[in-house]
Amino acid sequence: MVTYYRVVDAGNCSQILANAIPTEEQAQEILHFLQKDYPRADLEIESYQKSGVRPGFGRDPDLH
Repeated sequence: MVTYYRVVDAGNCSQILANAIPTEEQAQEILHFLQKDYPRADLEIESYQKSGVRPGFGRDPDLH
C-alpha cells in the first residue's frame, strides 16, 4: 500500500482542492499556498492509501 495525501476544504462538503500528493511535506507546502488563496476556508490534509499493485499484475488463475 502506498500513502498519498490530499488537501480538502472541510467546510465545503470536503471538496478536494489537491489530490495524490506523494509526501506529507509537499502536502504541507500546498496547504500553505492554498490558505493564502482561500483565507476563509477550513482546509485540512487527509491521508489515504492506495494499492501499489496495478490491475493485471496479480496471479494468473489459469496457472493455479
